[in-house]
Amino acid sequence: MYRAGNSFLNEIGDVNIINGTGDYAMDLKTSINSLKLPVIVLPADILIDKELLKSFIEKSKNYKTGILNMLINNELSGISIFYEYLNDAELAYENINFNSNSFFNINTEYDYKMAKEYYKNMH
Repeated sequence: MYRAGNSFLNEIGDVNIINGTGDYAMDLKTSINSLKLPVIVLPADILIDKELLKSFIEKSKNYKTGILNMLINNELSGISIFYEYLNDAELAYENINFNSNSFFNINTEYDYKMAKEYYKNMH
């Protein structure tokens, strides 16, 4: 891990950059174990209504578990809050389900079009 040098990321504020290996599980473990807990993990290929995310964070305060996963319409969203560091032991986890049509996992051009249409109609 290193501090951003003369990078555009410095314009955002205090940013730590963690160089990964390309192995998702190993990179996730390295990242989480190098940060102060709790850590929220958000995939880069999603669009989520900020109120829905705020609701997840607020409800998470009522749980005592190693990992808390956000489900959308009973499907894993990829959004998780880690309350414990990752080691070789399996952490206990719980899921919180939200029923919503304002979450999009953008994997295809169709997904992108659906999200764009949804948010265009919101404003």
